[in-house]
Amino acid sequence: MSENIEPCIRMLEMSHELHILGYQKIRIFPSISPSGAYWRLEWAPAESFDRTINPPQVRNERELVGYTSGDGWQPFGWQDVQKLSTQEMAQQFLRQFPELARAGRGEDWPYAGWLTQLLGEVRRGRLPYMLADWPLDFSDGMPMVHGGIFPFPPYVERRNDGPELREVIFEIYEEDELDEEDEPDEEELQPEPEPVDEDILAPSDFDFSDLVGRAYALVALYHQGESHLLQVTHMLWSILPRPRKASADELCQLTGIAGKGKHGLHKLLESYLEVADQACDNAAGDSERGWKTEQGDLDWDKINETFALMDEALLKTGFMLSKLIEQVVNPD
Repeated sequence: MSENIEPCIRMLEMSHELHILGYQKIRIFPSISPSGAYWRLEWAPAESFDRTINPPQVRNERELVGYTSGDGWQPFGWQDVQKLSTQEMAQQFLRQFPELARAGRGEDWPYAGWLTQLLGEVRRGRLPYMLADWPLDFSDGMPMVHGGIFPFPPYVERRNDGPELREVIFEIYEEDELDEEDEPDEEELQPEPEPVDEDILAPSDFDFSDLVGRAYALVALYHQGESHLLQVTHMLWSILPRPRKASADELCQLTGIAGKGKHGLHKLLESYLEVADQACDNAAGDSERGWKTEQGDLDWDKINETFALMDEALLKTGFMLSKLIEQVVNPD
C-alpha cells in the first residue's frame, strides 16, 4: 500500500478542495480492504453518517462515491490525474457526481477544520481508517496507517428514520402480544448458584453463547455502561456463525439496525442501551411521585417495588434481544 500512497494523499487533498468550493457537507469514510493490501475512501453526505465511526448509509446510492488505492492514479475512470490541480479534480468530481454534490452543498466549518488538520498528518504518509477486518480500538481516537491516532471528526446527529431496535423489541415486548412460550421462564432465568449482582458482575462473567447467560450479560452491560461496549461487541462477533460478516449483517437487518459487520453490532448494542433505558422508564412510570408518605417521609416499600419493576423490565429487554440473536446464532 505504501507504493500507492501519493494518489491516496491527492484524494484527501481533493476532499479539502471540495470544502473550499462550498461543499463542506461532503464527509469521508476511510477504511482498509479485508486483505489489508488496499486503502479505501468513500465520500457521502453528512446526513448519511449516524455515528462517527460507522460507514455511511445513504438513501440514494448515487450519493456514495468510492475509491481504492488499487486504482492508483486512475480514480473514477479518470486519465492524466497527475496533471490536474486539486481544484480541477474537485470540479471534475462535482460534475461527475451531481447527486452527491447537491446533498453535500453547505457549510460545516467544524468538519472542514478537522479535515484541514488531518491533511497535515496525511501529507506525512499517515492515512486514517475507521474500518478493517480486525478488531479496532477506538478508545483514544481514529487509527492511522503506520501507527498513531488522530481525533475523530465532529459528531453528526444520528438520523432517525426507518425501523429501529426499539420498535423490534417493543413489538414483541408488550404483554398482550407475548405468548407464554415467548416470555422468559422465571425459574430458568434464576442465576446459579448465587443471585446475580449486576452492579459488580461484568458481561464477560456470563456465557454469551447461552440464551439465558447472554440475557444476563446484556443486563450487566446496561449496568456497567458504554465502557464495556467494545468488549461485548467482540463477544457477540465471536459467537456468530461463519462467515461472521454475513451473520452480522443478517442480525442488523433482523433488529432494524442500519449498519453492517462489526460496526453494525456495535451500533446494535448502543441502541440496546437506549431501549433498555426506555424500558426502565416505562416500568417506573409515575411511581416515583408516590415515593413519599403523607408525612413526607420516603416510603421504602414503594421504592423497592419500583426498582423491582425496573429490574424485571430490564431483564425482559435483555432476554428479548438475546432471543433475536439466537435466531441468527442457532437458526435451527
